[in-house]
Amino acid sequence: MLGREIEHCLTEDNGGNNMKAAKFKFCEGIKCGCSKSTETSSEKSIDKNVYAKTELEAEERHKKYETVDPYPLIAAALLNSADIAAYVKATALIYPFDEKKLKGASYDVTIKGPVVYWKLTDPDKVEKKTIQIAKKGDSFDLEPNSIAFVTLEPMFRIPTYLALRFNLKITHIYKGLLLGTGPLVDPGFSGKLSIPLHNLTSNTYRFFYGEELITMEFTKMSPNVAWMDSTFIKSHDEQYIANIIKSDRTVDEYITKALEKDRLDKVISSIPNAVKECKNEVHSANKAVKKMKYASLAQAAISVLAVCTLVLSAVQCSLDAISKANDRYDSLVEEYTNMKMDYETEISLLKNEISQLTNTVNELQSQDNMGAE
Repeated sequence: MLGREIEHCLTEDNGGNNMKAAKFKFCEGIKCGCSKSTETSSEKSIDKNVYAKTELEAEERHKKYETVDPYPLIAAALLNSADIAAYVKATALIYPFDEKKLKGASYDVTIKGPVVYWKLTDPDKVEKKTIQIAKKGDSFDLEPNSIAFVTLEPMFRIPTYLALRFNLKITHIYKGLLLGTGPLVDPGFSGKLSIPLHNLTSNTYRFFYGEELITMEFTKMSPNVAWMDSTFIKSHDEQYIANIIKSDRTVDEYITKALEKDRLDKVISSIPNAVKECKNEVHSANKAVKKMKYASLAQAAISVLAVCTLVLSAVQCSLDAISKANDRYDSLVEEYTNMKMDYETEISLLKNEISQLTNTVNELQSQDNMGAE
């Protein structure tokens, strides 16, 4: 509000266990005080300016602020890094927490804990594998076309007024890995998170203990009397429905619960089986092709043999014709030679007769000339 300042004072209820918003004062132009409150030794021992140092301390902070918002003046919205740090310090919603992993509006979460997956050990056998990623140097391989359930390092203790969402770090997205888009961690959740990580590529990726896997964002829900003073926010009579969530579930419990309705006991990628079926189909196709190839070769050989037979027959016919032609040629030559000899003989005889006739003519002319004289 313009020109106004809100002062919020927290007091303890009669039970001494939970904090609630006690009083809001609106002051015009000046900062007003608020009524003093009494604090128990438990409340004084929690320093909201530092992070919890042990699991026990984290659990104590969670119990104190699970249903009481320590910062009611922070707006209901996507939290920035400063607000994330403040809520983590007060409520221990993430333990352990590394401030170096804070970004402008998110927090990078690392790997630690069991990794569960199923592996095809032979053509018809699937074996469940569990790898413990517990110390520096531990790692696991995410094989091509596979899925693994990877446990995250922190213990999450989410207050009823916050909700979390996460997705893969952009580096892993560009590797071709896949995570369900925008999973919601409900208000009131307490325990470890295990996420399904898909590798849809033909590459094998190795992940190590402490490696940053996901980026998490924090959203504060709209105000409700369940964790804030009703005199300031009450606008309707609807009741807040809180989540009933079993705490500290293991990755195996998550998987078992997810599969029990379908009466299944494993989660494996369908791609290896599809690849196997494709390989079998290809093998069968290759065998069929080889059979067809051999049949085609045999048919081709028969066809070539038939053609060769036809060619040989044609050649034989040609040779016979040539032989006959040669025989006929020899016969003609002989006939020609004989005819030539006959003709030459007859010509010689005609020449002799012509010579005799010429002599006779010459004699007759000589006799005529002598008679004329």
